[in-house]
Amino acid sequence: MRVYPRIGAKSASQHLEPALAVLAGRQHGVVAAWQLLRIGFSRKQIEHRVRTRRLQGRFRGVYAVGHAAVTREGRWLAAVLAAGRGAVLSHRDAAALWGLADYAGAAIEVTVPGTGSRDAAGLRIHRTRHLHPSDISSHCSIPVTSPARTLLDLATMIAPRHVELAFEEALRRGVVSVEAVIEQVERNPGRKGAPLLRDLLGRAPANLARTKSRLEARFLRFCAEEDLPLPGVNVFVAGFEVDAHWPGTNLIVELDSWEFHSDRASFERDRAKWTDLSAAGYRVIVVTHRRLERERSKLAGSLRGLLG
Repeated sequence: MRVYPRIGAKSASQHLEPALAVLAGRQHGVVAAWQLLRIGFSRKQIEHRVRTRRLQGRFRGVYAVGHAAVTREGRWLAAVLAAGRGAVLSHRDAAALWGLADYAGAAIEVTVPGTGSRDAAGLRIHRTRHLHPSDISSHCSIPVTSPARTLLDLATMIAPRHVELAFEEALRRGVVSVEAVIEQVERNPGRKGAPLLRDLLGRAPANLARTKSRLEARFLRFCAEEDLPLPGVNVFVAGFEVDAHWPGTNLIVELDSWEFHSDRASFERDRAKWTDLSAAGYRVIVVTHRRLERERSKLAGSLRGLLG
């Protein structure tokens, strides 16, 4: 009869290391105790790794694997894991993850269905009776509120002007649709932020989603606020793609910002384009962010006169 060698505790522990590496690799370097138990670690093995600093606590029952340096995404996921079943990143931290706005504070914000969770050090819990399935999403492997739900949550806690900028950025980048925001408002008519989002929906230019920069979105809002006709954005005129043009006129606005002039070549290309458009009979007005903010009335008057 063949006798197989008995696997010792040390060998069994080493056998689990690849599973731990895979788990940490797909979770931004953080793991929860319940996940370690599920892949075969014992509580004693977990405690030993904590004592030897191979697991370093981030929140209660959640650890960074190998070292304390964790990315922002790792801290966000650690907070979600610590908050318990059904938790999702939300509010200002969700807005930062989606790239809509970054007003996040020291405590990471998560939303948890039910009433049992409590705030902990570095963790702010928002409780809700129910999270609709369409309110739950995932981005960068982190459970998070959908962009539309994130906008509604933001509208309850930050200044309307900042909500407006986040709303425009969401539409501009294509992470949310007007229809999704309408559905969110209709499903939550009694929420504090619903009237503000309803107002923004009514004022959003139809071609906002075609913009490629914050400055372009800001220019569309400027036109709407100054009662100027809304131009087409990122349209082709005389063989060139221009930032803004009013069909039937020879007026073009080019929005000049450092966002798209990261090198000398792009700067020179734009100047050559403006020269060619002028030669073709078009009036090119260059608008910078500074001019849009500090010379608002003068600019509006000039455009109004040129549009006749």
